[in-house]
Amino acid sequence: MATGLDLIGKDKRLQDHWLRRFAASIIDWVIIMVPFWVVFNLLGGALWTYGILMMGAAWILYSAVLEQSIGTTIGKSVMELGVMSQEGELTIDRAIIRNISKVQPVILLIDWLFGMVTEGEPRQRYLDRIAKTMVMHKSEIKRMGAHPAPPQPDQAVPAPEPAAPTPEPTTPAPEAKASKDPKQENAPARPKNAGKKSKKSTE
Repeated sequence: MATGLDLIGKDKRLQDHWLRRFAASIIDWVIIMVPFWVVFNLLGGALWTYGILMMGAAWILYSAVLEQSIGTTIGKSVMELGVMSQEGELTIDRAIIRNISKVQPVILLIDWLFGMVTEGEPRQRYLDRIAKTMVMHKSEIKRMGAHPAPPQPDQAVPAPEPAAPTPEPTTPAPEAKASKDPKQENAPARPKNAGKKSKKSTE
């Protein structure tokens, strides 16, 4: 698999991506540096001993908080860039991990070089891959947001409940025949010729 260093010389879109990110970093660094420069000059030069580390820590917090809350920084917004998480929402710990190399400009450069010479997405710094984040153009982020990913297994849409079975038509039960009088059932049957015999005897 080709590395970012193999592609950047011939890929105009990749060149534009990294030029935008470089310009965004300069804008953000100036935003952080100017207040510190004013304070350090007012309070005395002794603070400059720890000034670089303090500005680096401020740059980390500034970038992490803005990226986690609004998905971009002032510099990235000017260059129409944003930060996306490749797995779920961009949490504050992931935002800090991807920005931790900003503690020193030299460490940030090393982070970028490691991302360029190793295999993976050429638009990622090395810490981007660890944090599973990606810097993208805002139009691309908007286009991806218009097509949300399918639901995960734990968020699957429940299956519709089966329809209730249709009751079968019932046939009316046959009416029970009226029961005979038990006296009539037990009475002996009268012979048919009984009346004729009585008439002959009277004759």
